[in-house]
This record gives sequence, C-alpha cells and structure tokens, in this order.
Amino acid sequence: MEKKQLAGALCLLMAAAATAALAHPDSRLRGELVMSQPPPKAQEELRAYFNQHYQEATCSAVYVDLNHDGTQELLVMELEADQKGQPVLLHDGPVDPERFTAGTVTVLGVGETGVEAWVEYPCSAEEPGGLYLVQRDGHAYLLGYTPSDSAAGFDAELFTLNDAGEPVVLQREQYSGTSGGDETAELLPLLEQGSVVWAFGTAPDGQSRFVCLDELFTTFED
Repeated sequence: MEKKQLAGALCLLMAAAATAALAHPDSRLRGELVMSQPPPKAQEELRAYFNQHYQEATCSAVYVDLNHDGTQELLVMELEADQKGQPVLLHDGPVDPERFTAGTVTVLGVGETGVEAWVEYPCSAEEPGGLYLVQRDGHAYLLGYTPSDSAAGFDAELFTLNDAGEPVVLQREQYSGTSGGDETAELLPLLEQGSVVWAFGTAPDGQSRFVCLDELFTTFED
C-alpha cells in the first residue's frame, strides 16, 4: 500500500504547531513504515486473530512496538457503521465526516495464552479529539488529544504499555491557549510530527473533518 501521511493536530483555532491536521487531511503519514514485523509465529497469530474478528475494508492495522520489548504489537483501528447502518470503508479515499459515527482503536498483543486485546481506545463523533502514534527518544508512544472549549486549548496524554499490556501514562498536559500563561505545551511538537490514527473535529474553515490512518499490515518503525 502506498505510504500515507496525515498531519498533526486537531482543534478549532489551536496553537500554530497543531493547526495543519484537519486543514490538510491529504498529507502523508509521518514516521517510517518499513518491512520490519513481528517474528513469524507471532505475526501468524496476529493475522489469524485479525481475520477472525475484523474486516480489512473497515479497518487499518499497523505493527508497532508500544511496550518497547523489541517485538511489535498490532494496532487496529475499526470504524463502526454509519447512521444508516452502512459500513464505512477506509481504503477507497477520504472518509466523509458526515458518515463517521464512532470507532475503536485496539492494541493486540501476543501473550502466553495467545493473542489478547491489551488496550481499547474509543473514538466518537460526539467527542472531538484524536489519537496519534508519536516517537520520542527512539521509542513509539500513543498520544491522546482532546480540544478544550477555549480557542487553542487542549488536553493531551502521552502513554505507552507495560509488559502486561496495560497503559502507562507518562505525561499529561493541559493547555488553556491563553497568551502569557504558564503552560509550555511540550507535547505539541510530538503531535505535530506524529502519525494520526484518527482525528475528528472542526477545521479552521469551520467544516467538520475526519482523518484516519490508511494502512494494512505495515510497520510504524520507532
């Protein structure tokens, strides 16, 4: 599949480092997508689990090492049917934001008993926000982003997984967007350079936007 880049951030009138995300949904996936993948047995188990529980047409799937043990997990983003009950297809071009209702991001890992759903992260048209794959200090992380009611304000949370596949929050940042405030917005550069998994909200032109990862069994290389 051709590499995709989808830009950085989500908000109404947010800080300059993050305004490009919904304004330019046709940009490409940041970060390296390479052929590095889990060991054959783990890869076979992950693919078998995916085939049993998901449909490629409505899902994206990316190998990424989120617990930093040297072996990639499989991150799956699945969209739910639209308001008319019709499937929302991911790989036939941009998703119409009017058709987006909800979805789930799941991290699948291989444990002692086989494939396990380690983390489930919901997304909904009723709650604007986004989830990003980011890199810091040579490792991959997830960064959740929620805009606040104030212009350019947001709440961001950087997290990874432990050996048991449980989320571990490393840093949380709340930014009011007020000039002269005491916030440093340290996570915004990560978000701007990250790879969007999904993002929904209102772009600077006032129109609703939904952008998401369009990949199948490629690897986000940290």
